[in-house]
Amino acid sequence: MSNDTETIPSPALSDGPPTGDKPSEHEPLLERHEITSRATRGAVSIMARGFGVRIIGMLGNIALARMLLPRDFGMISLGNTIVTFGAFVAAGGLGAALVRQPGKLPRSDLQIVFGCQLAATVLIASLVTVVGVPLGQAGALAAIMTWSLVIDSARAPSAIPLEREMAYKVVLQAEIVEVIAWNAFAVAAVAVGFGVWGVAVAQIVRALTGWIMLTARGPTGLIRPRMNLGRVRELLSLGLKFQALQVVMLIRDQGMSIAIAAVAGFEALGVWNIVYRFTTVVIILMESLWRVSFPAMSRLRETGEDAVPLVERASSMAAVVSGVLVVPLAGCAPALVPVLFGPHWTPAVKVLPLAACAVMMAGPLSAIAFGYLLSEDRAGVLLRMSICDGLALWGVGLPILAASGIIGLGFGQLASGLTDLMFLTVAVWKRPSGHSLSVTLVPLAAVVAASVPAWTIATSMGKDLGALLVSALVGELIYVVLVLVFRRHTVADAIRLGRRTARTFAHAA
Repeated sequence: MSNDTETIPSPALSDGPPTGDKPSEHEPLLERHEITSRATRGAVSIMARGFGVRIIGMLGNIALARMLLPRDFGMISLGNTIVTFGAFVAAGGLGAALVRQPGKLPRSDLQIVFGCQLAATVLIASLVTVVGVPLGQAGALAAIMTWSLVIDSARAPSAIPLEREMAYKVVLQAEIVEVIAWNAFAVAAVAVGFGVWGVAVAQIVRALTGWIMLTARGPTGLIRPRMNLGRVRELLSLGLKFQALQVVMLIRDQGMSIAIAAVAGFEALGVWNIVYRFTTVVIILMESLWRVSFPAMSRLRETGEDAVPLVERASSMAAVVSGVLVVPLAGCAPALVPVLFGPHWTPAVKVLPLAACAVMMAGPLSAIAFGYLLSEDRAGVLLRMSICDGLALWGVGLPILAASGIIGLGFGQLASGLTDLMFLTVAVWKRPSGHSLSVTLVPLAAVVAASVPAWTIATSMGKDLGALLVSALVGELIYVVLVLVFRRHTVADAIRLGRRTARTFAHAA
């Protein structure tokens, strides 16, 4: 291993066959066509990974849902909440600061980020263990799961250079392998009698598997941690706004999970967790764009080009494609939930359509606008938006949950989605018009129009597999016809992008 001042080269991607994400010696300023090309390949790769991961996860959750009770899922969800919150607190925005940072990436910066995150995760895991174990089973489960953060901290030196240059091959392979490891271990452990304890230990197995693969195949190899408080302060000055945004979002989302358990118990939290699992079918598309948009917009910013037209075009395509995924969730819920998870999860039917439409309302625009606003150093806008949509989620969802049951969570999600839509529209277009709002609202209206007959069919046919298939087919046909009528140019753009991407992957294969 070389000395601390060595520069970590960035992976180079070309328009020809892939080279295994090998690092290049230099980091030249990328041109617009190369930025969009890398972003497109990265987004599609992440999307493909997302579908694979979610399919594996869905199969694992179906198996676990048939062996565990909703209360067990609620305790695991609580543990995941603590792990997620701890991960973002430990990150400190340092990785985001390095992604946005122009120029070459010193090895010493990666060592410092690793050292800082390692110290933070050890402290967090120790505190959760000391506080959680005496509180009973839920606290002990959370303590076991939290120690996975210590292993995850060692991923940063390999992941940051790859994320920075949108070279996702090794990162995505590691993520797929670790998800397979988690699901295989969790299902096997529960099946042989370890119950929820096996699911908790699977978190450690996941982290260890991902770290080994990423370190073995990443650009840095093994790297030792170090501390430099002066450099940490410099990186924090760039990353704290990003981190503050992430913390607010975590308080909003994960705090909501804690509030659900307090107001309605672990069973309601388990149902909410299952609803989230369903909506991740849509979120995988958003995830790919969220993840790529920040480095892509950061590199595009270096060229001096106006990014707003790209934001509008990409958001419009994302909204149209998202609708294809939302229609079965919103329209087929009466058959979808019992067919996949069994009749004891029926309460989720009330929430799923509202939650899916909420994701459709805010997700496509936010997936692109987040990266754009962060690259423009306008994280303050996103911070204010997250605070307001969190207040909408809590202020609408929790009172209705207490008064009318689980459906209140769906209305809370709708209020949150509407808040996000209005904030982002104003932030991107400055003076929002009917044109800017139509980027999201026209595909959303098509989703609602297609979901109503699909819901009627799913309910009237007996809520079985046949009803699921017929209602999904009818809903999708209606949606496709509507977007072809009102968004023909966007559909054509999406088809051209799909063909170009397919040719790229066929050439690589």
